[in-house]
Amino acid sequence: MYCGKCGAELNEKGLCPNCDKSSRSKKKIVCISVIALFLIISILIAIIIFNNNDPSETDKEINKSIYSEQAEKTSNINVNNYKELTYYSYNDFSEELAWINFADDEKSYYGCIDKTGKIVFSFDANGISEVTDFSNGYAYISYQDCMKIIDKTGNIVGIYNTDENNKVVAYGDGNIFISEHIADYNSSIYNYSIINSKGNVIKEFSLFEYKDYYKFDYFGNGIFGYRTSEFEGYNIYFPEIDEWVHSDCTFYFDSDTTIYKIEYGEGYDSNDGFRGNLCLIDTNGKITKIKIPKDLGWNWINNRLTDNRSILQAHSYDYNYFIKFDLNDYSFEKMPEEYSAKINYDYLPQVEFYNGKIALPWNGSDDKSYIAIFDTEWNLIANPIPIDKFADYNDNLLYSYSDDRLIVENESSTIVYDENCNEVFNSNDCGYSKLSEYKNGVSKVLDESIPTYLDEKGNKLFEKIDTSIFV
Repeated sequence: MYCGKCGAELNEKGLCPNCDKSSRSKKKIVCISVIALFLIISILIAIIIFNNNDPSETDKEINKSIYSEQAEKTSNINVNNYKELTYYSYNDFSEELAWINFADDEKSYYGCIDKTGKIVFSFDANGISEVTDFSNGYAYISYQDCMKIIDKTGNIVGIYNTDENNKVVAYGDGNIFISEHIADYNSSIYNYSIINSKGNVIKEFSLFEYKDYYKFDYFGNGIFGYRTSEFEGYNIYFPEIDEWVHSDCTFYFDSDTTIYKIEYGEGYDSNDGFRGNLCLIDTNGKITKIKIPKDLGWNWINNRLTDNRSILQAHSYDYNYFIKFDLNDYSFEKMPEEYSAKINYDYLPQVEFYNGKIALPWNGSDDKSYIAIFDTEWNLIANPIPIDKFADYNDNLLYSYSDDRLIVENESSTIVYDENCNEVFNSNDCGYSKLSEYKNGVSKVLDESIPTYLDEKGNKLFEKIDTSIFV
């Protein structure tokens, strides 16, 4: 059979191969056209809706301002900088940093925070037995098997292994004194090395034995010493002159010069008008002797030099008083007797000047207890400040003076005064009861479970620890 339109032979299904193919093509074209028309209509509808809802320029500026303000608030809050931690202990500030011992969900750490509360660096606490305050830009971390020296950025600048034969015997200010024991079947020797803060070995020597009473000490300013007898004094190494100096007493350098010892003369019957010498020593090992006048008593106790001044205490069964020594002109000045008679010598603090002031316990004529602040000329700064008692039942002093702040701990409150005896704040107003003495301009709150510090006005240094180092 053939197609009536084109005359072509029909296939087995009775369909024309030419006409049926054209019909299918036409159907496809129609279908595509319908879809395209639908898309065009949808686009036109969307444009109309968008134009009807397009905000004005004023609305755009308002929205822009809102979004900008929200972004600024989020930036200020910076919630990612805070992570929940468990705190075990926190230390005083030293050289703008304070150690804290803490843990997160994984492990515990020792880390240092700055005065904004930010953790600057941290170390895994595993194996750490002790950390020290910073001094001269360095701190020490003691482990079971070594000691590490770090700088204020947390960089490790020295590692010294410790075991049965290797010991760290003394250290300070980034310097270290180490020993090494070498022995075999026939000999035994102890080698010692003094290493300065730059990591350089500056002195080596050996001893052929070691006894339990041997003692090794740091004397400040990179100076170390040792003794091998309980009765013969110290051998002290002075690196600036590369020499050993023998001393029968200990001392500490806060500056280039310190008090070495007191030499006693012939006593009350001395013919030259002097009863002894105040002996000074500098970092070159040079000793200077200053004669102590006869009218300044006897049996002196010397204290450290601070602010180029030291306070000697003359004491006997019938008198007790303080004497100021001034390194600037080698002069002595005795505290007036009217004040000396009021001092309670049983509850003395560390007797030294802080920024030209010292706080001392005062027995009032009314049988009450007070704290008095004096300057370097023994002038009483203001009326003494009342205190309930000078010490607790363990003889721990209930007052302290440092960084121009006097802390007086009474039974009802702890009050902080400035160097002129003006009240600065009461701890009750801050919600705390116990404060540490001020160090580095900061007092540590002792009755808190999280690190809490107050500035010189009683304001908290920070609210939370910034843990962004872990984020």
